Amino acid sequence: MEIEIRAKVEDLNKIKNTLSQLGAKLVKNVRQTDRYYGAICLYKKLDYTFLLRVRYQGNKAFLTYKGAKQKKPGIWEEYELPLSQPAELEKMLKEMGMDLVVEVNKYRLEYILDEFTICLDTIKELGTFIEVELQAGDRIPSKQVKTKLQRFLKTLDIKEENLIHHGYVTLLLRKHKTPYSEYIVN
Repeated sequence: MEIEIRAKVEDLNKIKNTLSQLGAKLVKNVRQTDRYYGAICLYKKLDYTFLLRVRYQGNKAFLTYKGAKQKKPGIWEEYELPLSQPAELEKMLKEMGMDLVVEVNKYRLEYILDEFTICLDTIKELGTFIEVELQAGDRIPSKQVKTKLQRFLKTLDIKEENLIHHGYVTLLLRKHKTPYSEYIVN
């Protein structure tokens, strides 16, 4: 299970410098286009939300299932596989009645430090953010992991009032006032 926390930031360079001083390694420098598909009728039937994400990254593409069975912000069950024909898959999803819910365009710098994955994101229409995540098993309480993530953000001098308790998808859905904003809350 992936547990993440994010915050709105103004000065990415300051954070990059701090990460460098802490010994973080830059492992990715990419542009990503994430196209999210969903269906309100399925959310009602299943009583939880999920999204299918088609990610375009350079000359690669991936399909990711992101399920929110726990109904807690920032906690997703996630499965991913590479795609060789993403455009064909998108046609199939539409033919099955799935809607293109939102498209997220981002420029991402990804770092690794100890067990943390740290992403510095510039999101079209939203601005700049830091996202920190940990992979956690089912045996570790999510609240304990969130506390650890918040402590890490404090070492980067990120204030609690800058925390964003929803993902980029939710922020964009609310900004555009789509019907999906009532169902997708992560």
